[in-house]
Amino acid sequence: MPRGSKDFSFSVEAGIFFVLLGVLLAGWLGIGPSNQELLANYAKAQDLVNFAPIESRF
Repeated sequence: MPRGSKDFSFSVEAGIFFVLLGVLLAGWLGIGPSNQELLANYAKAQDLVNFAPIESRF
């Protein structure tokens, strides 16, 4: 290998890891959030919206 060149080869273990990570990510995105998660996140956002005008004197 010439001096100054970079070696960008992947190991087999890294390839398997990234393939499995992609499969898990695709499955997780396919499921989507549950109604309970959506309701909890909406409640948190609504609390922040309601709290902002009260504490706007900062």
